[in-house]
Amino acid sequence: LHEAGRPHDAIRVFGDVALVDGKASMTYRTLDEATPRTIHNLYLAVWRRSKGRWRIEAYASTLEAEDPKSVIPIKVK
Repeated sequence: LHEAGRPHDAIRVFGDVALVDGKASMTYRTLDEATPRTIHNLYLAVWRRSKGRWRIEAYASTLEAEDPKSVIPIKVK
């Protein structure tokens, strides 16, 4: 791992629950690669306050599309 970061966080608090979402990036190089690679993820974390402390309840992430135009929208009925 060369570098990791979360430059774009949005935090929304609803009482004792908070949603944190944004973009994260990670630059790494495997043992058989000379050139580092960077990947970009979108993520969502759900936090809950219990007894005065914030605890993470759920976390999910997915790779961000390299070309947003290549994403096929899904129709929801």
